Amino acid sequence: VEGAEDDSGAAGRALRKQRFARKDLVIGISASRTTPFVAGALAFARERGAATVLVTCNRASGPRAADLVIELETGPEPIAGSTRMRAGTATKICLNTITTAAMVRLNRSHGNRMVCVRSNSAKLRERATHLVTEIGAVSTARARNLLAASNWDVRTAILRAKGASFSSALHLLAEHDGNLRKAIESVMGHGVMKSRKTKNPIPSAG
Repeated sequence: VEGAEDDSGAAGRALRKQRFARKDLVIGISASRTTPFVAGALAFARERGAATVLVTCNRASGPRAADLVIELETGPEPIAGSTRMRAGTATKICLNTITTAAMVRLNRSHGNRMVCVRSNSAKLRERATHLVTEIGAVSTARARNLLAASNWDVRTAILRAKGASFSSALHLLAEHDGNLRKAIESVMGHGVMKSRKTKNPIPSAG
């Protein structure tokens, strides 16, 4: 809505509508750094003890508007005032980095594979089948059968390919906060993977 960005009070109302809680992280996006709606949202979150981040393309001194300020040095726009160009593009890349890192930290990936796939289309079911075939080390037909018997949940199907039952697969994923690598190690009977040369534990990632 035109002019909504100038209403700092609307930010608090919007956050309440989204059932905002102290455990949430609020990321404000303002190329100019001064957008009232964004400033209001960050202030609302900070007053309630939540973590805050500001992504901006404008350097400025003075009080910090958020716990973490990410300043993207994009320089002046080729067309003055058209922040969709440099600032908008740089901000999108920054947000892609943040959300990708968040998904990794939340154990939505396994190595460089995205294993939390919603198999609600033919293409995604094919991708899920390939993941179970590759990581579970089973045939394509076996992977499809395991997925069908696991509500098309990739991580559950992979653990079943490794020898876990449906219920134990769910239990292991819950126990390890969705970390597939740790769940696989539990199924295979390994506390940690060890290097044959050094016999030192190899840090495991999701």
